Amino acid sequence: MVINSSIAYLLGLIVGKGRLQEDTISIEFPCKNEYVYGTARCPSCSYPMTKPSGIDIYGCKNDNCDKTINKSEIDNFRSIYHQSTLIPESVKTSVIEKIQEEIKLKYNVIASKNSTLLILDLPKELHEKIIDCFDGQRTFNSFRIPEIIHRSETIYKEDFFNGLLDTIGQPNSGNWHQGDSKYEMIQRVYFQIINKNYYLPVDIDNFIRDSFNLPIQTIDWGHPNIRDGNLKEFRAGNPSSYGREHQLKFYPEYYERFRFRLKSKDSLFRELIDFNKEAYCHTSSTDWLTAVRNNSEIKESKIKSYHPMITHHYVPKILQRQINAQWQINLLLGCKYLKKIQDNCDNPIAFENFGMTGKITDLQSKLKEYEKKSLELFKAMGNPKYGDKKVSKTKNNNNNKITEKDTYEPLRLWLMKYFKEQFNVKIKAFDTSQFTISQYFSSEETKLKEYMDLENLRIRPDIFGFKENTNDILIIESKITSLSIEDLGQITGYCLVANPSDAFLITNKDISPNLASILGHHKDILKYGDKKIKIGILENNNVSLKEL
Repeated sequence: MVINSSIAYLLGLIVGKGRLQEDTISIEFPCKNEYVYGTARCPSCSYPMTKPSGIDIYGCKNDNCDKTINKSEIDNFRSIYHQSTLIPESVKTSVIEKIQEEIKLKYNVIASKNSTLLILDLPKELHEKIIDCFDGQRTFNSFRIPEIIHRSETIYKEDFFNGLLDTIGQPNSGNWHQGDSKYEMIQRVYFQIINKNYYLPVDIDNFIRDSFNLPIQTIDWGHPNIRDGNLKEFRAGNPSSYGREHQLKFYPEYYERFRFRLKSKDSLFRELIDFNKEAYCHTSSTDWLTAVRNNSEIKESKIKSYHPMITHHYVPKILQRQINAQWQINLLLGCKYLKKIQDNCDNPIAFENFGMTGKITDLQSKLKEYEKKSLELFKAMGNPKYGDKKVSKTKNNNNNKITEKDTYEPLRLWLMKYFKEQFNVKIKAFDTSQFTISQYFSSEETKLKEYMDLENLRIRPDIFGFKENTNDILIIESKITSLSIEDLGQITGYCLVANPSDAFLITNKDISPNLASILGHHKDILKYGDKKIKIGILENNNVSLKEL
C-alpha cells in the first residue's frame, strides 16, 4: 500500500477508535459529556477561577482579587461547546472531506447524544491492505501504530497524529495542574486510551519523540499499584476500579502544529494553547523522561503496598509484578529511551527495579528488602480483602435518581400523544411491566378480549397499547441504561410472539457503541416480518425517535 495523506489520517482514526469488519470499517467518536467548557475567567481581573471540591463557589486565583461567583452563574464567564451537536457535524464535513481527498468511498454516520459512529465502505483492495496493517487485530482494544506510519514521511506522520487526536484526544480545561506560570496553573491535553490496550501509550510516546521530538508530561497508567495504591477502591468492593483508561498527557502549546477536525475539540485546544502562552508557562523541563533522567532512583519511601489485583488476568503478564513508579511500566512495555538508559547502566536489573544507574553489590538482598517492605505496608493496612470496607453507594443526590419504573407512566402518556398528533389515531395504553399481557387482561378490559385474542400473549413488555377499534397492538420496552444488543434481542422476541403493528425500544441514556456498530452494518436486525423496531431516547417526558 502506498501511503498518502488520507490513508495516514484514516489509520490514526482506526488506531484510536476503529473496528475492522470483513467489508467495512467503523470508527467511534465518543462524546462522554454533552458539553465541554473553557477556563472560567474572572470578570474583574481575567485570572482563572476554580472551584474547590465540594463547594459550589468559584474563586479567583489572583491573590489580590477576592471575586467569587456561584456555580449557577459561572457559564457566563467561560466558553461552552455543545459536543453532541458539533462532533457529528464535524464528522460529516471535515473528517469525511479529509478522508475523501485521496480515497473514494461510501459512508454512513450514526449520531447519538454520547457517540458518533462513522462507517466506511472502502474499495476492496484498499480495505484488505488496511486490514493487513494491523497483523490480525480487529479492534482498538489491541491496535498498535502500523509499521507503514513509522516508515512514512513527516507530513504523513502529522496526518496520522491528527487522526489520533480526533478519536482519543481530549482537550480539557479541568485537567490543569499546579505549575510555574503567571496563574500558578498549566493546561494540559491528553490521549485517553482504553485500559485493555496497555501497549499503545508507549507506542505513542516513542512515536512522538522519534517523529517530532516533543515532550510528554506524564503517562498515567491504569495499573493497580498506580490507580489504587492505597487499596481504597479494592477494599470498598471495586477491585477492578484500577482498570480505567490510561492517559498520556502533554502541554498543548508544543503541539500547535497539529489540529483537531472536530470543531468543539479544536476550539478548546486553541483556547488552552492561548492560555498557556498568556500565562508564560515554564514547561520545558517537566517532561516525564527528563525527570527520570535527572532522578530515577526509587527510594524506600516510594515503595507502594502489595496489591492483590496485580495478578488479575486483565493486567499483562509482564506487568503482573510490583510497580513502584509509573516509568517502570513505560520501560517494561518498550520505551526505547528508557531502554537506552538501562543499557548503559552497570546493572540493568537494578535500574528496572530501583532506578539505580550505578554499581550495586547487594542486588538480591535489596530485591528481598523492597518486596518485604511492600508486604509490610499491606499488612499494616490489615491485609485488606476484597470488599472488607464497602462504601455506601447511597448519596444525597441519588434520591432523585430515575428508576425504570419512573419511565413507565411518561412513556404510556407519550404513546397516546404520539399517535394522536402524528396519525390522528386514538389508542389506549397500559403499564404491563408486572404481568404478562394475558394475565393483565384476564380480569380487565373484557370488551377488548371480545375482538382480540390475548390468551397466548405470555410476554411482559413494559407498555402495551392498542389502536381503538382495530386489532393493531403496540409495545414499548423501556431501559435506563445504554441500549445493548441484549436489549434489542429481548424486544425482538416479544415482536416475534405478538407481531405488533409498532414496537419501540426506548432508553433515557443512549445506544451503546457496540449496538450502534451492529446497526450501522446490519440495519435489517431491527426488522420483524415486514415491520421494524423503532429506537428512541426519553428526555423530559418526551421521546425522540432515532432514524436508523
